[in-house]
Amino acid sequence: MPFVCDLNNELEVTQLNTLNHRKDIQDKIASYEPIDVHEPKPAESQIIKMVQSEAFPEELQLLEEVKSKKQGFNRDIGKDEK
Repeated sequence: MPFVCDLNNELEVTQLNTLNHRKDIQDKIASYEPIDVHEPKPAESQIIKMVQSEAFPEELQLLEEVKSKKQGFNRDIGKDEK
């Protein structure tokens, strides 16, 4: 049995989808509010951290070890001063 397709119906569905898509775009344009200059900063920082963690895992691990040793050293100095 051959495949039968109603082209008029498919055309109507495509036109409706196109109209809905256009309306969605127009709604987004109508409600557009410019962002503040400072809003992208946290996202940029997060992206940089993610890229660095993938590109330099060993170096970041070494930095964390140095940081934790330094914090332990500072705690030890504080104990002696009391």
